Amino acid sequence: MDSCFKGPMPRIIRVVDVDELAGQNAGLEPIPEELPRTIWGPNPRSLELGPEAREPSLLVFPPYYFPADPSLQEWIIAVDGFACRPGSEKRLTTRWSIAMMGKLMRAKPQELQDPLFLGRVAPFISRGMKKLDVVVHLGPRRFRLGKRTNGRGAFRGRIRLSARDLCRYLDLNVPAGATAGAILNARQIPLPLQVSVNPEVAPPKSCVAVKIAWTGWSIISDIDDTIKDTQVSPLRQLLANTFLREFRSVDGMAELYQGWATQGCQFHYVSSSPWQLLDPLQKLCDEHQFPPGTFHLRTLRLGTDLLRKMLLLRQRGKAIVIHSLLSTFPHRKFLLVGDSGERDPEIYCRAAQRFPDQVKGIYIRNVDTKRMTRRRMNKLTEKLEPGLCRTFIEADELSELSKLHLWE
Repeated sequence: MDSCFKGPMPRIIRVVDVDELAGQNAGLEPIPEELPRTIWGPNPRSLELGPEAREPSLLVFPPYYFPADPSLQEWIIAVDGFACRPGSEKRLTTRWSIAMMGKLMRAKPQELQDPLFLGRVAPFISRGMKKLDVVVHLGPRRFRLGKRTNGRGAFRGRIRLSARDLCRYLDLNVPAGATAGAILNARQIPLPLQVSVNPEVAPPKSCVAVKIAWTGWSIISDIDDTIKDTQVSPLRQLLANTFLREFRSVDGMAELYQGWATQGCQFHYVSSSPWQLLDPLQKLCDEHQFPPGTFHLRTLRLGTDLLRKMLLLRQRGKAIVIHSLLSTFPHRKFLLVGDSGERDPEIYCRAAQRFPDQVKGIYIRNVDTKRMTRRRMNKLTEKLEPGLCRTFIEADELSELSKLHLWE
């Protein structure tokens, strides 16, 4: 199962200027051939990243573990992430890309020097560290992943362990007459582990893996404009809310998700946001007490990719990740929560057609930028069970709607 969106990028040969990217009526001036001094100040060295952005680092998606088959005697630990080294903010292509972002966001010069902006943009400038061995430390044992980091610094590994070994690492006693797999499957027990690389060019990363049981309820949740107030349209707002402002949660969604979590639901956050935003997204979830869960973000680089993918390809690959989750957990029931601003309704309804026994409810938050019209709803749901897909605006509405599907 992929934790980021992959696949070959289609070749785009048409030249698109910055005003067209931002929207036909954006009212922005075209970017001049030479970078304006008002963005960079009197000296290009004025864009200085903080010391924390100048050290190699490991970014690890929240790991998770789950039974490999119905016998519950073998379990799989999924570990994904990136090994990065700092890039240079002095490179011409980097400076040009940030200058273009500044124009699109209508950012003031001081905003591009703010620690918030510099911290957000630093991972986009970073470079992947390739051909590193990745080691997972679990108790006294060390497990080396089967493949080294690739050219982007990405790694993806699956560790198979017997249920009895896993109970031993978790200090769980297996009573006489019980099986280790049944004990693990019945309890929600965090699994602490540590990820490191060899040679040790970056500090190790400590993580806690969440357990996904063989059966139960899972929530696949979008992030932007579903639990995080992003305003993905127009582009200026999307970029400004991503790089210049503190992330804000959608009112009431954290409390609603907490209630679902107390009833045993597991969470999978699937988003078109790039993996470079994982740390601030996790910070948002921690501060507002969203339930822990797996994260599945997409691959994105600063430069042409930033605009090309954010505008034209934000949803490409999202359906693949959702279908992969449904296939990996075939005996779990799912609720899909998203918003009307992009293509969540289309992606979710297709998933419900392909996995009708698993998708028990689709909830779409109606946003002003692109509302869920009756015509759009009827077209998407004509092949679905009546009432499977519903819309909401406030979290309280979703709390009532979910009672129609949850726990059936």
